[in-house]
Amino acid sequence: MSPSTEQRRSELGAFLRMARRRVSPAAETASGRRRRTPGLRREEVSALARVSLTWYTWLEQGRDVRASEKVLASVSEALRLSPAERDYVFQLGRPAVAGAGAPSGVAAVAELEALGAGIGVPACVTDLRWNVLTSNAAADWLTGSGGTERNVMRLLFLNASVRSQMLNWREVSRGLVARFRSSYALCPHDGEFVELVAQLRASSEEFDHWWGECVVDGRSASVMRFRHSAVGRLDFHFNLLRSFGGDAYVLFYVPADARTRAVVESVASVR
Repeated sequence: MSPSTEQRRSELGAFLRMARRRVSPAAETASGRRRRTPGLRREEVSALARVSLTWYTWLEQGRDVRASEKVLASVSEALRLSPAERDYVFQLGRPAVAGAGAPSGVAAVAELEALGAGIGVPACVTDLRWNVLTSNAAADWLTGSGGTERNVMRLLFLNASVRSQMLNWREVSRGLVARFRSSYALCPHDGEFVELVAQLRASSEEFDHWWGECVVDGRSASVMRFRHSAVGRLDFHFNLLRSFGGDAYVLFYVPADARTRAVVESVASVR
């Protein structure tokens, strides 16, 4: 078993444990007795999912068990998972495919680069690990991310300058960790992604804590508030969309008010 495969099974087990603890037992059991621990017990999940207790226990422990899509669907239903969480379980629960890893996104860059340049707002294209493959001038101006570090999550958590200019850094960063976890599941046997997560957990207390919450969020939009050194306050609707090919993301910042729109248009006109 490769280290990445073992780590993915461990991540799946951790997620299932957290999801089980979030389910209200009152909604699933007839017992009126008070419980000392939150959520469902393993035997209750196994009964609701119609799988053996031993098998479900092994799944939570990250052991090498093979789950069919039908069984994963039953477990997801028992744990009342959201569509994004269900997708996460299905991605991590799939068996390894020889040579599988993270798609590079390179095939999509030429077309998406033209899209990003023509959008008229700050935009960039990343691979599934959120490494920036290309960005337009407005995005480089906004984030100051035209240097050697081109990974969105490293910039967000390990770059003090990027962090200081975001007025709602904690809110945005916590939400992006939940979306980054969705990306992580799309590359279930990618050792480089495992190493990236390990580096972020070791280097950032906040990332480590939020990653440990095992929250998965498939939403594509949020609000980012910046304090730019040259022009002051700027507010954007931040959007993250997967390409049609599925191996890249388009990230773009849509101005949330008239002042921000005017600033972006003035920047675009001189670049």
